[in-house]
Amino acid sequence: MKIRVIKIGICIAVFISLVATVFAFLNPLYQRIGDEVRGRLEKLCLEVFTKTGARISYGSFSPSIISGVNIYDIKVTDSQSRRDVVTIGRASLRYNLVKLLRKGVSDGLQELVIHDVEAVYEYGVNDSWLHTFLMNYGKKKELQDVSVSSRENKIEAVLEKLNFDEVTLKLPVNVRIYRLHASYLKPGLEISGNIN
Repeated sequence: MKIRVIKIGICIAVFISLVATVFAFLNPLYQRIGDEVRGRLEKLCLEVFTKTGARISYGSFSPSIISGVNIYDIKVTDSQSRRDVVTIGRASLRYNLVKLLRKGVSDGLQELVIHDVEAVYEYGVNDSWLHTFLMNYGKKKELQDVSVSSRENKIEAVLEKLNFDEVTLKLPVNVRIYRLHASYLKPGLEISGNIN
């Protein structure tokens, strides 16, 4: 009977040691993934602000060592009016841990899943980001020659001449969006739609 108790005690001690060892090795990896994601998020936020004048903020993020990273309460805000342009409840970036460690970020990423998106464009209210975006991409000679008096007409004139083939966003992963609500608001006109 004593030998059986000793064997069970040894098995429990070995199991607890294995669990402690796994956590000891995973904690630096977890920290590394968190730091990498935090750095890339800050870089992305700065790049979007530079190109559009829109600010991106997020409530929290939680990296999972096994499956991916979840980012919660994302807001894209027009920097001039301080009104939200896009809000996202949660974005999940999923990856393959083995490929991520062996081949790097671009090979390890699998998909981006975005939940609960609300996009609101209020004409003349939260649209300074669009003006900044168009002016940054409109630095070509033919776009600088657009001479109109009002800001509204300038945006429309630039949109007519802008080559959208040059304005691309290349993502290394597939993107899925769940529950999208979009609204366009202008005095006397309101258009909205949902995609589930």
